[in-house]
Amino acid sequence: DVVGAPSDVERKHPTTVDLMYGATQLMMQSIIANKLRQHPPNILIRPAVSKYRVLDFLKIETLMADTVEIKDELK
Repeated sequence: DVVGAPSDVERKHPTTVDLMYGATQLMMQSIIANKLRQHPPNILIRPAVSKYRVLDFLKIETLMADTVEIKDELK
């Protein structure tokens, strides 16, 4: 599961883009929770990816480097 949670931002009010990202994150979390209830996996990995947004495709190298340590949890 690589759907993060909304991150804390030092703004008084969220922007329209922040609201859009937050809404899509909530939707994806709801879909994943439902699928997990219906078909529980044998292994579930949830790396800390909340600082990345849904469309941060160009940050994949950084994301992979940040989460490389999670493989040790599976050993």
